Amino acid sequence: MYPDPCSDDAMREMWDRASIRNLLATYFMALDRRDHAAVLSVFAHDANLSMHGEHVASGVEEIAKFFSTGAGTGRLGIERKSIVSMYHTMGTHYVDWRNETASAETYAVAYVCHRAEGGEFVAVRGIRYLDELRRTSSE
Repeated sequence: MYPDPCSDDAMREMWDRASIRNLLATYFMALDRRDHAAVLSVFAHDANLSMHGEHVASGVEEIAKFFSTGAGTGRLGIERKSIVSMYHTMGTHYVDWRNETASAETYAVAYVCHRAEGGEFVAVRGIRYLDELRRTSSE
């Protein structure tokens, strides 16, 4: 027997899943627009940021500094000042629930248009985001 899809619990879970997907979409759009305030809006004040398995920042202030210096572009070998535009697309997205917390695994493709000697180029990169999320008092 399946649970009632219109129960309060089922509706809350659907709302939470949609909210998490929207949070990730906000992050991708903010990166593409280079809107640092919007990037930071998706992080809790005590968030930790890791990239490629390496811890890079703790707390929203350190995360802000990390993004404002453009440190995240180094893996592509592209200087931040040479980037013309970016475009992230979300692919597979999975959420695993644990009461008031969740883990999300999201696959994306990033297209980074940049200038280099010889013209403009596009770097394409597949990305796997692993996020630990929790409901905060503002939700």
